Amino acid sequence: MLPDARISLRIVTVPGAGWRGSIGRPPALAAEADGSTVLVASVADRAALSLPAEGWAAVRVPPSNRVASSASGPIAGHASGCACCVARPALAVLLSELFQQRARGTLPLFRRVLLVMSVSAESGFRRLATDDRLVSALFRLEQP
Repeated sequence: MLPDARISLRIVTVPGAGWRGSIGRPPALAAEADGSTVLVASVADRAALSLPAEGWAAVRVPPSNRVASSASGPIAGHASGCACCVARPALAVLLSELFQQRARGTLPLFRRVLLVMSVSAESGFRRLATDDRLVSALFRLEQP
């Protein structure tokens, strides 16, 4: 059996609004900043985290909207609601863009993506990571 070549996705949850770590980020993240990990922060109160770029391959904050679309409407010859015209969750679009940037060489060749999110958002993202075909084909969700 071949090893799983997908990019690893790790979820780190933080408490709700007002949380602030001793150095501005959750302690578990400090050890991950090794230059081969992209940090994606998705927290309701983003002001509670101060995310320095040092040590990470990249730092991204997903858009606050829940859904994004790469197409403004149906393309000629496509049925309304076809897979290429349906809006996707913003985090799925962000992960796809990270992979494209990695493939094009505009980001370093990262091996992991660390997602920092609220506890309440975790179950929704775990569902997205398995249900979204593109995300599940490119990324492997680490089990807790």
